[in-house]
Amino acid sequence: MKLQKLGGYAAFASICAYLAVLLISTLTLDHFGYPNDSAKKMMEIMSAAPGNFYAGYLLMAASYIFSVILALALHERMQSSAPYLTRLLVIAAAAATIMQIAETVLIIRQAATIAQTQDISAWKVFTAITDGLHFTAGHLCAWTVLLSGCAILRTRALSRTLGWLLLITGILWLPRFAVPQLGLIPALLSCVGGIWTGIALLRQKQPQSALKEMAVSK
Repeated sequence: MKLQKLGGYAAFASICAYLAVLLISTLTLDHFGYPNDSAKKMMEIMSAAPGNFYAGYLLMAASYIFSVILALALHERMQSSAPYLTRLLVIAAAAATIMQIAETVLIIRQAATIAQTQDISAWKVFTAITDGLHFTAGHLCAWTVLLSGCAILRTRALSRTLGWLLLITGILWLPRFAVPQLGLIPALLSCVGGIWTGIALLRQKQPQSALKEMAVSK
């Protein structure tokens, strides 16, 4: 399968995995209640339903892995006209994925153990570390989206409207680590941009071989 088509499927898979994370989080909180004392309540939820946490973080890590495949597909599509931009977006996507995998490993390895001790201080330290990894991954992902938009506008390999959408999404996403309230807007825009990018890559006509072109010309 061509890398660009694989990237198109990866775009849809990444969004589906992200939406599944949101669904799991919503159902878990609806079942156990939204926390007032965040640290204490989250430890209780973790102790009662560790599988929900593990599934959510594994799906989030999968979403980031799919985003790397998408970045590689965009790199293949636009590298001839924007080599540095496309390399940077692949690097940003890979770095974001590493951060998210690190957070997932920590959650699976230590979260349940700390929650069982009911040590709020240890839990707060632990969540400070994992939150740092989480927001760093998101910030790097924002750079991936922004650089994708810049590359599309530079090369015009895909729709310019898509390029502007990704650029604006990245700009809105970058300060989210400092302003979490911005999270909903770039999240929605990134889903739209991801679907659009996936469709564009899947519909992208693959170049014909020289022999086939000669046969057609005759």
